Amino acid sequence: TVWPSTLLDKLEAVGLTGELILTDNTQYSFQETSVGGVAGILGAGNFNAPIEVLCELFLKARVCIYKPNPVNAKQFDAVQNIFKPLVDAGYLAIVFGGANVGTALVQDSALNQVVLTGSATTYDKIQPLTTRPICAELGGVNPWIVVPSKGWNQRSIDRHARHLAFSKLANNGHTCAAPQVVIVAKDWEYRQAFLDRVKYWLGEYAGNAPFYPGSDTIHSDFASLPNAQVIDGDTSVFEKQQHPILIPNVDADEESQSDVFTREAFCPVLAEVPIDCPSDNALSFLQTATK
Repeated sequence: TVWPSTLLDKLEAVGLTGELILTDNTQYSFQETSVGGVAGILGAGNFNAPIEVLCELFLKARVCIYKPNPVNAKQFDAVQNIFKPLVDAGYLAIVFGGANVGTALVQDSALNQVVLTGSATTYDKIQPLTTRPICAELGGVNPWIVVPSKGWNQRSIDRHARHLAFSKLANNGHTCAAPQVVIVAKDWEYRQAFLDRVKYWLGEYAGNAPFYPGSDTIHSDFASLPNAQVIDGDTSVFEKQQHPILIPNVDADEESQSDVFTREAFCPVLAEVPIDCPSDNALSFLQTATK
């Protein structure tokens, strides 16, 4: 168990634990991960916490040229202040601008690698512009697996449904790790009860107002899918936020629902995906759900 490790962690996530399971005990030293060179980094638009800059600097021993996403323009001054010691020492340069600046950066002959956090569409535009290797984090369709067991009761159902709803609505779903498909056993006795509580909590959280470009269009596309339920909630709660969308009983084999599995919503969309697997064997269910 690696989390929670501090008192603050324990207060923020009562009853939750995180485990790190490794296939082997291999550990790497800084000397082994250091490759040197120059990295050109195109930052994410959903938040401005440039972890990739720290990774390239301190794990790979590279100097970096970092271009934050224009969506986060209001944070530029703060980012510059935080990284000022590294900029002054010559390890990091920060450039600002739109697509023209990004194009110039990825085509710079001094680069050894391009690092990108964004969409597959952005990657497709950048890939032909450079001969350098690209390290890209492009988001995805994340599963939230609900494992059936004898330990479930009404209280635990409500607690986990609330946690799921909060995880989905944080940052209005503009999060690479946000859940999108909820995998449950089709014959699980608490399946409907769990779905009802998820729907309830999705209607209770205020969440955040959408700010990511194109989010409204994607939200409308998912709202038009078969069986999609737009949760109105309390009007005062959802004054500036996109209404959450819940799509129950999605069949993975139906083409009409393909967007649920192949398109990252990046907004408050959850789809329930029941699978045929006996709910009386938690291990068997988990193995089936992760195939």
